[in-house]
Amino acid sequence: MNYLVVGAGNASRPVARLLNHLGHNVIITDLKEITAFKSDVQRILLQMEGEGITLDLGNQNPSLDGIEAVYAPPTLPDSAPIAKLIKEYDVDVLTNEKFSKIVNDLIPVNIIGITGTMGKKTTTFITTSLFKQAGYNVWSCSSLVNNLVSEAIIDGIVKGKADDCDIAIFELPHGTIGLLNSLNIKIGLLTNIAEDHQN
Repeated sequence: MNYLVVGAGNASRPVARLLNHLGHNVIITDLKEITAFKSDVQRILLQMEGEGITLDLGNQNPSLDGIEAVYAPPTLPDSAPIAKLIKEYDVDVLTNEKFSKIVNDLIPVNIIGITGTMGKKTTTFITTSLFKQAGYNVWSCSSLVNNLVSEAIIDGIVKGKADDCDIAIFELPHGTIGLLNSLNIKIGLLTNIAEDHQN
């Protein structure tokens, strides 16, 4: 299937990378040129290009010609020209919920999800250490290893870590939960909720 992924931000990059891994033709478009991104994001985008994703950066008027499906992040304003174009064309729209279900189906082991305002990283590290000491082969994704946990999860799927473990332990910041809102969590741990996450 021919996919257009709108934006090269934190939600769109993992989506584009997994769709490409699953054999789809993927174009990722953004208003900004690659040089406008931070160096670590530039590195990831160039890696994605090396994996077969077409980078369409700095394009103010992307086209939907030949596109069968689109992913647009929830933060895309309805007033954006590309958002209006998506409504005009008869293309399938990949939502975060649909994407999350795809990811869920690619993780064959039980998941422990750890979230909260504070203590996620530390609790993920401790929980991972306990399971490793008990002899489990653990796939752990945390912002200790990768600043963006959703990219770490997708990277693990692409590299086969999801198929080579006994259990998955994920730190789940609010951004990751937004993108992967339909993960089937076997055990969920909520450390706390402070004022900045009450919304």
